[in-house]
Amino acid sequence: MVADKGDGAAARALLVDQRRLVRWQIASERAAFALRVLTSAAALAAAGALGWMVWSASQARGLVIDSFSSPPALAAKGLTGEVVATKLLDQLTLMQAQTLTARPGETYRSNWGDDIRVEIPQTGVSLTELHRYLERHLGNQTRVTGEMVQAPDGLRLTVRAEGMPADTTSGTEASLDATLAAAAGALYRRTQPYRYAGWIAQRGGYAEAIAVWEQLARTGPPGERSWAKTALCDQVADPDQGLRLCHEALQLEPNLPQALQKVGFMQRRSGRYEDALQAYRRMEAALPKAKGYGPEALQLWTPTARRFQAELLGDYSTSYAVTGGGRTLEVVVPLVRARAMALLHDVSGAEAALPPQADEVALHPQSVATNIVFVRTHIARMRGDWAAAYREATAMEAALRTWPPHRYPPSAQAQLDTNVWPLRAEALARMGRIDEAQALIGPTPLDCYPCLVTRGEIAEIAGDRAGADRWFGLAVKQGPSIPLADVGWGQVRLARGDGAGALALARRARAKSARYADAIGLEGEALLALGEPRGASQMFAQAAELTPRWGRLHLKWGEALAARGKATEAQAKWRAAARMDLTAAERAELVAVSQKRTT
Repeated sequence: MVADKGDGAAARALLVDQRRLVRWQIASERAAFALRVLTSAAALAAAGALGWMVWSASQARGLVIDSFSSPPALAAKGLTGEVVATKLLDQLTLMQAQTLTARPGETYRSNWGDDIRVEIPQTGVSLTELHRYLERHLGNQTRVTGEMVQAPDGLRLTVRAEGMPADTTSGTEASLDATLAAAAGALYRRTQPYRYAGWIAQRGGYAEAIAVWEQLARTGPPGERSWAKTALCDQVADPDQGLRLCHEALQLEPNLPQALQKVGFMQRRSGRYEDALQAYRRMEAALPKAKGYGPEALQLWTPTARRFQAELLGDYSTSYAVTGGGRTLEVVVPLVRARAMALLHDVSGAEAALPPQADEVALHPQSVATNIVFVRTHIARMRGDWAAAYREATAMEAALRTWPPHRYPPSAQAQLDTNVWPLRAEALARMGRIDEAQALIGPTPLDCYPCLVTRGEIAEIAGDRAGADRWFGLAVKQGPSIPLADVGWGQVRLARGDGAGALALARRARAKSARYADAIGLEGEALLALGEPRGASQMFAQAAELTPRWGRLHLKWGEALAARGKATEAQAKWRAAARMDLTAAERAELVAVSQKRTT
């Protein structure tokens, strides 16, 4: 029995030891598994980090300037290679900031963006150096090197972009900033030729800008060629050649919005309003499909495309609401809004909104100054002050003749033919100087929509009703989508006492443009003349939503209300009209109708 007990104890001890051994083995295996998991996770994390670093390096863009070499004597004075490279960077950053262009950065073949930096090499191996190595070999950076040497005649600075010829500039130590500026200009031209051309054009260097764009159009990559041709569209002396260049750009890049915008601009400048409207419609349709146009570019250009269409359709309330960004639009928007207010019959508001002079940040101050006079001409027209309108239009012609010879070479004559001369001719005719008006409008092109409308107005003033109808009819035929001639013709018919003819033309204009306030107001006046004051009141109320400061509208609205027996409401409309802008004839009519209704 004793032996049995001893054997049992030994067995139990063995089982305990075995249990402990199994536990240790399990723990060991668990630890080994955890270690393997941790090792795998670390390896995956390292692989992920390396993968991200590779991807990040492959997306690298921008301009990287390596530290320059510099003579010891200059380095001792603080002009080390790093300082020289930093000064060059400062010049390039300034030039890029001064370059005003509506071209989205994503459309450039080599776009720096805001990533311009000096890179100082480090010794040893580090993650930073590894990332730089990967950026250099996998990214699409523009890398710049250079050296400054002491020559017998001063300093020589050589700058080279990787894969491009070097440029050397010379100067003295005292003129180092000028030497660096010249070197930056040469580097900017080699690496960013399109932007450089825009930058030099802003400084009056139109001939050099055109030469750069022409070379880029001939020998640049396809994407750059399309943009260069677009830049040249409105720079050549022959407008037809300019249109051909724009169409060549569109063959290379069918959805290039700026090319379509310039087609519209040139067609409108030539008075071909229907062609301009169709180009602007194509521009809006092309924007979502255009390469390199992100949300920011679409936010800028989509409202602009709609504004161009709205102006041609008489929808001035939409053109007033134009939005956008950038320094160029800071200048353009006040002009657009002032002109829209004048055409919406808020003449006092237009005067208050008009900038007093060309803004100094404008791309082309002459263009801004000319457009200010253009708006003043419309303000005088809407007031019925034809002597002032003639003076302003004459001043606009003088302003156009001061434009630089290389800026929009065909613009001055085209603007004279299709904008200035019709305005001057209309003013002359309304002042009773019919022969002078006919002599001025006579040479204008027959494919010019506003010129045909003005010919019709002059013929009507001269008593040639058949001639007026012929000219207005030709304008309507030439611009089937444009409502301006319909309204002009309708106003003529209404003045003749042809209320039915005026009503038909007003409704046709409204079918073309539902937001053309003048067409709605004309329909109201035609209905009033035809003895339908209720319908007239409805039209006047609808027009007032688009142009609430139109004095004549409230004058006629009061007449319609009075005809319906609503004397109190009529008086309220006439009081409102008295506080708004009226021509001298309209104010006399207001006094007469008010006195008649109160006696």
